[in-house]
Amino acid sequence: MHPSTGVTTDARVVEGVVRFLKEQGIENVIVGEGSGFADTFQAFRVAGIDKVAERWSVKLVDLNKDPLIRVEIPAPLALKRVRVAKTALESRLVSVPKLKLHRTAGVTLSLKNMVGAVYPKGSIHSRLGEKIADLASILRPRGRGRRRRGGDGSQPKGNQTPTPSRGEGPRHLRPKSNKDSR
Repeated sequence: MHPSTGVTTDARVVEGVVRFLKEQGIENVIVGEGSGFADTFQAFRVAGIDKVAERWSVKLVDLNKDPLIRVEIPAPLALKRVRVAKTALESRLVSVPKLKLHRTAGVTLSLKNMVGAVYPKGSIHSRLGEKIADLASILRPRGRGRRRRGGDGSQPKGNQTPTPSRGEGPRHLRPKSNKDSR
């Protein structure tokens, strides 16, 4: 579908993400999609994603035709196992969804975007909310990203999340002080 329908992500948004990644020195960028109702490469053409890939030397992958890997879901809510596109499992994911309403889930935000990486897609739609949560446990958008600075300006070590300094951030995230314990 054309992005003007409000159903698919606009190519300008995808291009902005690709530009950002390239500016960060990430050269091997792949745009992957697994269309549910159309040929994925036709969808790339209609949406203008093929032109973005050409301009930025980005590889397009039809996740529906990618080798599939059977994955067991740890502590599943509704989806015990699923077949997932190998490219999605082996790549750092950046999800670029179209924020929209969904008739059975209300709103899915970026989480339903991961359905493009699984096969068959029809098996996902019953108990959709729970299955989206299960997918999120194995397909998490992640990137190398810059480390955030701590409240004192220092860099956090490893994968630590910096703790806000006193007076910084929402009250429930601030370190306790004597005043907070009253």
